[in-house]
Amino acid sequence: SNSLAQLTKTEGEVFTIVEESAEPKGGMEEFYRHLATVITYPTEARQKGIEGRVFVEFIVNTNGSISDVVVIKG
Repeated sequence: SNSLAQLTKTEGEVFTIVEESAEPKGGMEEFYRHLATVITYPTEARQKGIEGRVFVEFIVNTNGSISDVVVIKG
């Protein structure tokens, strides 16, 4: 019989359906604090009051580390 894990895994052991959501090390609050320190807001955009959103895709590994970060839109 196929387990839920076998039915939902894709290549490279990346799961699309999980029983527990993965979180980065330190939780989401720590993740957002980290983003605030590493994101560079373009000076020209800041001066002109331009705002926007950036959409990224990434994998949270079993140890809580993040990999395969890809900017999808922004």
